[in-house]
Amino acid sequence: MSRKILMAATVLMIPSAALASSPSAWDALNADVARRCAAASKLEQARSGQVIGFDDTLGKFVTLVTGKGRLATGKKVTISMLCVHDPQSGRTWVAEAQGWKSPLG
Repeated sequence: MSRKILMAATVLMIPSAALASSPSAWDALNADVARRCAAASKLEQARSGQVIGFDDTLGKFVTLVTGKGRLATGKKVTISMLCVHDPQSGRTWVAEAQGWKSPLG
């Protein structure tokens, strides 16, 4: 019994950073989220901004996607869309983010 307690205490003392995913795994996840969001936006020349991940209790990632879209008149304009991606379910949602600006220009 005391061995189990000692083992549990040892595991709890490991810094949380040591238990985190590698930087390359985070880079791959961020690239996947950016790709899925750009595709879901259906915008031409879609570019994603910085991907922001919420903690594990929510488990969602968001980004602002900017690209070219057409108005009903046929005129091309720059449009920004907010994207939410859930890696666990694979679902991606987008909504126009009128008035929001991407730092990408």
